[in-house]
Amino acid sequence: MVEDYAQLIQKGIAALKHNSPVEALMQFEQADTQRSTPLSRSYLAYCLSKVKGQHQRAISLCQSALRDEPHNSAHYLNLGRIYLNADRKSQAMQVFRRGIKLGPNPELLEELKKFDRRQPPVFSALPRTHLINKFSGKFLSFIGFR
Repeated sequence: MVEDYAQLIQKGIAALKHNSPVEALMQFEQADTQRSTPLSRSYLAYCLSKVKGQHQRAISLCQSALRDEPHNSAHYLNLGRIYLNADRKSQAMQVFRRGIKLGPNPELLEELKKFDRRQPPVFSALPRTHLINKFSGKFLSFIGFR
């Protein structure tokens, strides 16, 4: 039984959500073979990066998807994740931020939250940059209380 394009895409996305990138790769390869669309190329690119480590090829594929559909936040999500897989964090953060500008996307927000590792200031009445906050935070981290 040959599955149609939409089913393959849905199964691939579900496999990614269940942390099965190899299964997702197979689904997206089949979908892209049937009909190469920006969506199939974008997800295929992410899977190639995650499973096979083909970061440059993945970046090119995902950028072509972005050129064809610049208003789809899924492409920004996938490109940002590819950059993360390639240890290019600053580029990933830029791509995630551009994607957020298109509208709310919970997955993009979740990825951006991973970058925000800062603790709240020790003294909330003072600005974060105040010397007392800076040194108290460093001291508390040093002794293991933060």
